[in-house]
Amino acid sequence: MLRICHAVPGQEKVFTENVLPDHWPPARDEQIWIDIGAIDNEQERQILLALGIEPLMVEDIQHPRKPPKLEYHDDYTFILLRGMDQESTSQNLKTLQISFLIGDNFLITRHQGRSRSVEESWQEVMAAQSPLQAADTARRIMQRIQDRYVPMLMDLENRLGEVEEELVENANDELLSELVGYKTRLRRLRRTFNYHERLFSQWKEDVEEELGEPDRAMTRLYEAAERLQSLVSLYYDWVGDLSDGYISLASHRLNNIMKVLTVITAIFVPLSFLAGLYGMNFDNIPELHFRYGYFVLLLVMTGIAAALLWLFRKSRWI
Repeated sequence: MLRICHAVPGQEKVFTENVLPDHWPPARDEQIWIDIGAIDNEQERQILLALGIEPLMVEDIQHPRKPPKLEYHDDYTFILLRGMDQESTSQNLKTLQISFLIGDNFLITRHQGRSRSVEESWQEVMAAQSPLQAADTARRIMQRIQDRYVPMLMDLENRLGEVEEELVENANDELLSELVGYKTRLRRLRRTFNYHERLFSQWKEDVEEELGEPDRAMTRLYEAAERLQSLVSLYYDWVGDLSDGYISLASHRLNNIMKVLTVITAIFVPLSFLAGLYGMNFDNIPELHFRYGYFVLLLVMTGIAAALLWLFRKSRWI
């Protein structure tokens, strides 16, 4: 889908679909937002080339695993972010690559899947009476991209609290498997947010250096990225602690089981020796002819077992 918002001062905004602007670049007094999403790669490539985007830049935009980045070009600033897919949840997080090409009076956004952040911003522009501003629109989309992560992370925090209680009450392999899944997703998020934090930090410094004063919108973007990086690092460490706690509990339970088995083995070793000694088929074993030998042997074996149990308990082995 290709859709365009064309704004000229003093006139109503014009919205069109699947048709490129009749002239490019836009005139100084015009503002244009072109949103490209969910179309064939070759068709998308032709559209970007027609808009004057360099072939190497088109390759970067279409590369599915390109990390977030910031690049300055003569006519525009290129920013690549990773947002949440439309259907993402804390249990099933999917990221979506979103590209921004921000010029003085134009904005090009590109995403292969559905982006709620872009869609909400598009609806906002359609409903707003204020004029379209490319850079401001881009920053609002980026803010929404970051804000969408927060509820998901809050849900994850609640779930980790529940897992922590369940580990104490009834640790099982399903909980460990769940924790491993969270750790994998958080590792990926931490890498993404690290890129975002560095990207917005650099962009903020560059914009404020050009303006000669602090920029509130840029500060807000950077602080949001910094908060996400801090949260995901905290949760990653928390998941690691829970995994270590599970392993420690499992090892403790295994040690207790082995301790009991060792005590039982230690008790039965002398008893097995006595049973084996008097179970040998030799004729000349004097005790075998003793009238009360069986009962004496049982008494001796019971005494040995009791003495060993007392010794183990005194040594706090059981």
